[in-house]
Amino acid sequence: MSTKRTAEAEVKEETKKKRSNNKLRKREYHPKLQDKLDELHEKAKSGTNFNNLIPLITSTDNIMLAVRTIKTNKGKDTKGVNSTVMSDILDQDAKTLISYIRQRFRHYIPQDIRRVYIPKANGKQRPLGIPTMEERLIQQCILQILEPIAEAKFINQSFGFRPHRSVSQAHARVHNILNTTECSYAVDMDIKAFFDNVSHSKLIRQLYTLGIHDKALLTIIKRMLKAGIIEPKFPERDYSTATVYPEKGTPQGGILSPLLANIVLNEFDHWIIRQWEEFKTQKEFKGTSAKGNKVISLRKSSKLKIMYYVRYADDFRIFTTNKSSAEKIYKAVEMWLSERLKLEISEEKSGIISLKNKNMKFLGIIYKLIKNPKFLKIRLKRTSNEFITATSVEKKTYKKMKLEIRTRIKAIKHTFKHEDRIKAINDYNAYIRGLAFYAITSKWCQISSKLTWDTRLVRYNRLKRIYKTRKRSRTGKIEVGEFKRRRSKISVNDIELLIPTDIKHAECLQINPKISKYTKEGRTLVHEARRSDISELFTYFEENWNYHETVEFNVNRSAALSRQDGKCAITGQRLMVGFIETHHKKPVEQGGTNETANLVLLNTKAHKMIHMKDPTEIKNSYTSLKRFSPINARTFLKNLNKFRREASNNELTMENIGVSTR
Repeated sequence: MSTKRTAEAEVKEETKKKRSNNKLRKREYHPKLQDKLDELHEKAKSGTNFNNLIPLITSTDNIMLAVRTIKTNKGKDTKGVNSTVMSDILDQDAKTLISYIRQRFRHYIPQDIRRVYIPKANGKQRPLGIPTMEERLIQQCILQILEPIAEAKFINQSFGFRPHRSVSQAHARVHNILNTTECSYAVDMDIKAFFDNVSHSKLIRQLYTLGIHDKALLTIIKRMLKAGIIEPKFPERDYSTATVYPEKGTPQGGILSPLLANIVLNEFDHWIIRQWEEFKTQKEFKGTSAKGNKVISLRKSSKLKIMYYVRYADDFRIFTTNKSSAEKIYKAVEMWLSERLKLEISEEKSGIISLKNKNMKFLGIIYKLIKNPKFLKIRLKRTSNEFITATSVEKKTYKKMKLEIRTRIKAIKHTFKHEDRIKAINDYNAYIRGLAFYAITSKWCQISSKLTWDTRLVRYNRLKRIYKTRKRSRTGKIEVGEFKRRRSKISVNDIELLIPTDIKHAECLQINPKISKYTKEGRTLVHEARRSDISELFTYFEENWNYHETVEFNVNRSAALSRQDGKCAITGQRLMVGFIETHHKKPVEQGGTNETANLVLLNTKAHKMIHMKDPTEIKNSYTSLKRFSPINARTFLKNLNKFRREASNNELTMENIGVSTR
C-alpha cells in the first residue's frame, strides 16, 4: 500500500476519534450559554427548582447551537411529513428563524410525526417516528437546557444515551463486577416494548420531581408526547394512511426521547443502588469498593442481598452471589416496575443466569465465568480469583461477520468505474475497522484469526483476476482494476485491503465520574491537550450575529474559527476582536456557498489585500500587518496569492509588497 494512502487512512482514523468531542466543542462556540448550562447543573445538584426556563430555551445562542448540532447529524436530509430538510433551514436568514422558533414556543402545537418501520435481527420490525425538521429544532432546544439538569440527578451506573458514556464503559463495568465481587448470578430482565409503554402522566410527574417546575415547558412536552403519528400505507387496509394519537409511550427517533427514557428509569436506578451499593449506614466508611470496609461490614452484620447494577438505555443487568438472592431480586424488580412505572417484564426474554454454567448476552457480547488457571490457595488466603470472566461473540454474530465480508468483497469485484471501486474498497475497510467493537472480548485473537482464515479464499479467488475485469465499450475493452499480493496482504488499485487480524485486542474504556460537559474541570479532562483559548473570539461572534446573512453563514463561521484555531489563514497571526472578516474562497456571485469548506477567517487588512489592485495600498497594508507581529514574507505571499487566484486577481511578487529580494 502506498505511503499516501496510509497517511490518508490515519487522518480518517484520527478524525473519527475526535468526533466524540465535537458536541463539546460546539457548546464552547457559545461561552455565555455554556456558563448558563454550568450554572443549571450546579443548581440542580443542590436541589434547586426551575420555574422559568422558556426564555433560556428560546435565546439566540441556544437556537443557534441547536442548528449547529442538527446540521451535522446523519438525519439532516431525512424528511418529515412536510418534506423540509436542514438545507431549507440554513437558507433562511437568522432573524426569521429565531422569530419562528420563539413564536412556536408561545403557541405550541405539535406537528405530526411520520412513522417508518425498520427490520430487527429477530425478523420483527421496530417502529421509528420521524419528526419534521422544525420539530427537531424545537426538541433540540429543549434537550440542551434539560440535559444539564437531568445529568446532575443521574447515577454513574447508567451508560445509555448520555454525554461521554459509551457501550465500552458499560462492558468495563460488567468486567469489574464479575472479576472483583464474586458475583456469579445475573438477573437478566427485558422490559416489554419499553418506549411504547411509558406513562405520560408519570413522566410529567418525574420531570417535576427532577426540579422542572416550569408549567409552560411541561405543557409543551406533554403536547409533544401526544403528537399525531402518521402510519405508512398498508395494502391490506382500506385507507392509505392513518393518524394515531398515542396515550402512552415516547416515539423512537425523536431527539428528546432518549433523555426522557433515562428520566423515566432514573427513579428505578436510585431504588436499586440504595438496596446495596449506596445503602445508608449509621457509621461512615472510608472504603466503598467491593473489598472496602463498608462492604465487609454489611456482609457480616446484615442480611442485605449483594447486588450490583449496570444499565444501558432499557437494557439492564443485576448481579448477585447466589440463586436464592437472584430469585428474590427478580420478583421484587418485577413488582416495582409494574406498580411504580406501569411497565411489564417480558417473561420469554427475562430470567436468572448462572454465569458458571450458562452464557449471558449483554450489548452484543457473550459473558461466562471460567476457572482461573492461576488460582491458588496458600494457608486459606486467596491470591487470585477462582473464576475469571471470558467474553466472546455469538455464533450467529460470527456468521453475520463472515457474510458481510463476503458481500463486500463481491461488491469490489463487480464494480467497473474507478470511483465506484474506490468507494467499494473504502466500504469494505470501514466495515473491518468497525469490528473493533468486538476487540474488547477476551477471545478476540481466536475470533479474528478464524475470521481471517475463513474469508481468505473469497478475498483471493474473487480478486486475483480483477485486472482482467474489463468494461466493453465502442472503442474496445478498458482495463479498470489492478491486483497485487504480498504475503498475506492484498491490494486493489493501490489500496490495501484490511483483514480482521489487523484489528488488535483492546481494553474496555474505564469511566471517570469527574468527566462532565457541565463543569470546567470535566471539560478540561475531555481534552487536556486542547487548542489555544479562543473563547473571547467565540463571544465576539455570539454577540455580533450577522442578521443580514443566512443561518448557515452565522453557524459555519464559528466552525471556521475553530478549524483555524483563531489564527488568520494568510498571516498566521492571532485574530483580534474587531479586526476579523469572513472571506468566501469561491465568491457567492460565482456560485460559492456558505459551507464551512468555502469560508475562511482573515485579518481585515489581509482580506482587503486579496481584492486590492493599487500598488501603494498593497505596500501600506503589508507594512501595517507587520506591526502586529513578525511575518514570514514568502509564506505570506504564497497564502495571499492562493486566495487572489481564486478571486481572479493577479498574483503579487515580493517587490509588490515592498520586500527586497537582494
